[in-house]
Amino acid sequence: MRNKGVPACLFMSCKQKATGTWSIRQNENISIPIGNAVLSEAFFRKYGLDTVISKFKKKGTDLGRLAELLVAYKLGDNFSILRAHDFIMQPEIRGRFGIDEFDVRGLYRAIERLGENRETVIAAFRNRILNEYGSELVDVIFDWSSLVYFGYKPELAMRGHSKDGHPEECQMTIGIAQLAKPLCIPVGMTVMPGNTHDSKHMIHSYDQVKDDIGTGRTMIFDAGANCKDILDRMIDDGNNFLTRKKLNVSDDKLFDSFSKDSWQCIDPEREEYCLVKRFPSRVNYYFFSRELYDLNISARRKKADKLYGEAVSLQNDLDRGKKLKKRFLIGNDLIEASISLQTKLTKMTESEARSYILERTIDGREGFFCLTSNIAMTRILSKPAFGRATKFISDSMQKLTLTIRNNGIRGKEFIISNFNPLNTSILRAFGVMAEPEAG
Repeated sequence: MRNKGVPACLFMSCKQKATGTWSIRQNENISIPIGNAVLSEAFFRKYGLDTVISKFKKKGTDLGRLAELLVAYKLGDNFSILRAHDFIMQPEIRGRFGIDEFDVRGLYRAIERLGENRETVIAAFRNRILNEYGSELVDVIFDWSSLVYFGYKPELAMRGHSKDGHPEECQMTIGIAQLAKPLCIPVGMTVMPGNTHDSKHMIHSYDQVKDDIGTGRTMIFDAGANCKDILDRMIDDGNNFLTRKKLNVSDDKLFDSFSKDSWQCIDPEREEYCLVKRFPSRVNYYFFSRELYDLNISARRKKADKLYGEAVSLQNDLDRGKKLKKRFLIGNDLIEASISLQTKLTKMTESEARSYILERTIDGREGFFCLTSNIAMTRILSKPAFGRATKFISDSMQKLTLTIRNNGIRGKEFIISNFNPLNTSILRAFGVMAEPEAG
């Protein structure tokens, strides 16, 4: 955001004294984080998104330019649409992107227009990416999440299994299809009602990209979307799959017979083991990890402590003759019910009660998981290429600052500062900066 007034717009020069005192005087210079705006603009140009989006709105503010600035803001502060409007309305930003002043409601309408045409935008971007990197495409990763929706309820906002800890709120589910490493580029996005199960959502996510990605690809997704119809469809399309298996009773029997002598040791120091089971149409890869085991046991202990605390709270209420807490009652005046609750705490010591509940919380699957696939695992399990996380890229670009120095009658001087190896290489990759001259 634009820095205004004192002390943001201060010029500080350090006097060369041992005391390290600062000589400060006010000036009219303005400094604006500009890196993410430069990156967003270059990205839209490289993949032709500015041209595609601009066609959705014939009059008024260029929708493509607004989209560029919205992406730039989301890469940086990412607070709200209102704050995004403040960012866009800075004179220096508006001047650079050729945008006239407009009300924040115009930005909301622009976002609605982008949402209405999202399939066209996503398809255009996907085609450009596949044309450029198609020879490197091997695997596609699918994942789903939920977003809680506050305010006026749209048709897609429904109550369902919340993935972000808000089970009582209306939500929407978002599906993402992303090219696997080393590309790690999203090529698909689907939006479904909040009560859509992952297995149903997977059908829409897969159908959105399957015709463009071709055949012989590997689809990677979690157990929630693992169902026979999906797997059969992928095989019929000439693609492969790798997914986490939903565990059942037969898997539990296999885990009970786990032995370090009969399972293949993958990493002796980390105590990781694998067992392969081959079937006519698939291969199951069972894994045991000591690190995962410790994490699972820790989670089970926390759950057991919570259940024990609930039982103690209920027993205290029963001993004191208090009314049952609301969570034990039926919240409907048209339903009559007689509820009688008791705990086992009166027959146990605290140590016995804790051991009892922990024993029933642990299910024997701690440390184990299973991947199922119709392909060989050698390539999937190989060490992936290392890359930079999105946050580090955004932070590096955000450090890039445009300073506007007022030189009086000589006019204004524009200075870009805070270059570092990462943001410099990014700017060169997008053609914003020239490559260094040889020699």
